[in-house]
Amino acid sequence: MTAVLGMLTKEIVFTLPFAILLYDYCFLKTVPWTLERKDHSVILSFIMLVIFILLFFMLSSVRNPFDTVPPDQGYSYSISMKEYFFTQFRVILTYIRLFILPINQNLDYDYQISTGFFQLKTFLSFSILLGILAAGILLFKKYRLISFGIFWFFLTMSVESSIIPISQNVIFEHRTYLPGFGFFLVLTGVFFYFFRERYIRIAVIILLIIASINTVLTYQRNEIWKSEYTLWSDCIKKSPDKARTNNNFGLILFGEGKIKEAIDHYNKALSITPYYVPPYYNRGNAYAELGQYQLAFEDYNQAIRLQPDYAEAYYNRGSAYSKFGQNQLAIDDFNKAIALNPNYTKAYNNRGITYGKLGQYQSAIENFNKAISLDYNNTKLYNNRGFAYAKLGQYQLAIEDYNEAIRLKPDYALAYNNRGFAYDKLGLHQRAIEDYETALGLK
Repeated sequence: MTAVLGMLTKEIVFTLPFAILLYDYCFLKTVPWTLERKDHSVILSFIMLVIFILLFFMLSSVRNPFDTVPPDQGYSYSISMKEYFFTQFRVILTYIRLFILPINQNLDYDYQISTGFFQLKTFLSFSILLGILAAGILLFKKYRLISFGIFWFFLTMSVESSIIPISQNVIFEHRTYLPGFGFFLVLTGVFFYFFRERYIRIAVIILLIIASINTVLTYQRNEIWKSEYTLWSDCIKKSPDKARTNNNFGLILFGEGKIKEAIDHYNKALSITPYYVPPYYNRGNAYAELGQYQLAFEDYNQAIRLQPDYAEAYYNRGSAYSKFGQNQLAIDDFNKAIALNPNYTKAYNNRGITYGKLGQYQSAIENFNKAISLDYNNTKLYNNRGFAYAKLGQYQLAIEDYNEAIRLKPDYALAYNNRGFAYDKLGLHQRAIEDYETALGLK
């Protein structure tokens, strides 16, 4: 049951029945390999194999796994089954190279697609892989551990590096985790069979050198992974002409407050892939941050035109409209965002604020109520609802909300200030003064 559930969550688990059969054939076979042995592992594997085939066709009914993958995730091109398959010959060889010498690693590769089998790099890669597979067959009788490692590598690589184009992402280093077990079995087998007696000292020296090199490389790679900025800086150096890399690095720069630099990378992403939605949305946010609302509106409009169900784009365009003083247009956009995502807390909050700007405080309170029901630990929501209550003259209810905001965030200066105002309106002047003094001290 665990295996079946695994097949529905992680595609690589589909290789489990074959892995069990492979292990049984390589290491447990003591008589002719037939069901006369009554080996439960073999029988179980055949049952799982049938389930695998059924699941495959069930999933295929939703999306034909052999179909050409259309442009997506910042890629301007589609990729066919043939192109994906041919590219994987080079990709698998890249994975093997990374096992041997893990340099030039990249979170977001800009990997050239192979369009023909007889392209030089593609054909050479295929020939090398065929030679490795042939070695696994030839070494089977005498060096079974090495053969098992080779077969394991190709088996576990088969789901994501075969004829099924799972996405335009033809290479991801994390896809090597399980196949890597096979590679290191081969390495272990080589040392076990060829070095354990006569060349043990040489083997130890080689292993120490490998371990030392990989220790240094691991440290260097960890330095790259220490922050989002260092990670995506590395990606942009290695994949400077990839739209997704430029968009993601732009997001990091935006978070660092480097707005204009972020816009430069969004511009480059769009010059590479003009129909890539995220850079329009992100550039719109950057322009809004700079107060250039007209440019922000143009980008939000384009993002929505390309992706009409983009709730965040409606929300941010609504926020920009609100800041620009176009409150009714803002409310219209918040309505659309909420229609697409009924649990969109920020949209309820901003719609409430905008209703407040229009003097419709009861509508504002209704929106804050909904937002609080979705996020009851959000201090700003209580403060905003308290402000709306105060505008309606319901100062006691306002004070209760300010109390809750202060309970959740004791250093919330604005809540102290607003509560002071409410106390003052109720004639509790000493309490008002105390709150004003606290607010000034916190500011």
